[in-house]
Amino acid sequence: MKTPLLLLSLFITLFCCAQQQFQVNHGIDTSNVYTKAILKKWKKYVSYDADYLNREAQQTFGGFWSERMIKKYKYPDLLNYCGALSPSLLGLGLSNKVIAISKRNGFYWLKSIFYYAENDSVFVPIAITNYPFTNENNDFRLHNTLLLNTSTWKKKTVGQIVYHYNSSHKFNSKTAFKANSAYLQLTSLFGIKPEKLNYYIFENCDNLYQTIGFDYRIGMGGENNRCGYYDAKNNNIYTGGYENPEFHEHEIIHIINNSFSNAHDWFLAGISGYWGGHFGKNLNYHIDRVYDYLKKNPDVNLNNILAHSKLDDFTNPTYVYGGIFCHLALQKNGINGLKRLLSYGTSDDDFYNAIDKELGIQENEIHTTMMKLLEEYSTKKIPTISYRDLSGK
Repeated sequence: MKTPLLLLSLFITLFCCAQQQFQVNHGIDTSNVYTKAILKKWKKYVSYDADYLNREAQQTFGGFWSERMIKKYKYPDLLNYCGALSPSLLGLGLSNKVIAISKRNGFYWLKSIFYYAENDSVFVPIAITNYPFTNENNDFRLHNTLLLNTSTWKKKTVGQIVYHYNSSHKFNSKTAFKANSAYLQLTSLFGIKPEKLNYYIFENCDNLYQTIGFDYRIGMGGENNRCGYYDAKNNNIYTGGYENPEFHEHEIIHIINNSFSNAHDWFLAGISGYWGGHFGKNLNYHIDRVYDYLKKNPDVNLNNILAHSKLDDFTNPTYVYGGIFCHLALQKNGINGLKRLLSYGTSDDDFYNAIDKELGIQENEIHTTMMKLLEEYSTKKIPTISYRDLSGK
């Protein structure tokens, strides 16, 4: 997963200093009866208020989304939970400005920019999105951009995985069978019912986000134009820019997330990094890079490890540190030890309590312990305990 750097500070800025605003760009005919109805519906949809919080809590979408989308998706708004923004796009309480509304292929496409203003002169864009509206029973309802943009794509089912890909992509069946085997091993190991998994393959990360409806999203671009994420709400995987994309192992491992909703994010990220690597490289590669960085930056104190989640666009230390903690749990108590590690809660205090109780590492011992382990694994490589061995298949 490719994640923006400033989400925590962004969240604090928004809720401490910002007032949500709604604007319509000059040139949009607000007197048009259809435009007026769409704008009214959109303003209500993007407002961060009690109705939004209730809608999210109840997971109810009637009145906003078309009946077809509600039937097809457990959570129809794929842009709101796009795998990189936390809180979600609408949950950030951002201001919104409608840039254009245009009609094509039977849909009314609303393009808007989500942003916040730090002050009168600093405008910070977070996303530019495209949401299609359809007229359903004389009421405008939201439709799904991904569904429209992939309507001509090829589809191939391999076991429990339904692949969706552009006709220009050369599908690798051998790799797909490996992915399905991994999926079944993981669901068996963790006692999860293996439901159908929709799996979308994109040319690169930018193409991924453009296809689901973003013209721009914070974090797009950069030298590393590869990313992927698991949509836990809809049981979908999206991957872009990788070789052999039919088996994005890191994201397939994330299918356990729904079964461990009380796990800290670092452990869920860690087990995917431990078993599936990240950004196309295995965990040993990233261990070497993190250890080299720490040796060159001796002022970093890992006793406050949750504050050190960024290195660069090619290595995320969260996967390294979280992966090592998951390895220690497996090494000490096998799969049951890992499951317990994933059960302590989602807060920072829960994280530190988990590594204390399960691994015997107190908060003031983390730096010394982690540096010793990084030195050891950088030299000898981490002896991975694979899910294949644990599943016995």
